[in-house]
Amino acid sequence: MIVSATCKHCHSTDSLRVEDGPYNRWINREALVQDAFPDLTADQRELLIGHRGGWFVCHRCWDVVFADDDEECVSGDDPLTQTWDKPEPPWKDEPHD
Repeated sequence: MIVSATCKHCHSTDSLRVEDGPYNRWINREALVQDAFPDLTADQRELLIGHRGGWFVCHRCWDVVFADDDEECVSGDDPLTQTWDKPEPPWKDEPHD
């Protein structure tokens, strides 16, 4: 069978021929992709995972999409670790009856 997936970044479509038996075991979650397809490259297995999951980035775009931005972060500016002060509720300063 032919399995295809379209890259979410460049919109190119990659295809791969796989055997029905291993594909059916994997698609039915009876085997991990690396166990069902031990002879495929990591890029080929990513195509299968993208096909099943509906979200795929081709090997040509991988480094662009998943670039390591840590080098550009200034200490304390990392949005994953930065804490934000919560604004006070607008009613805090309103007079109470």
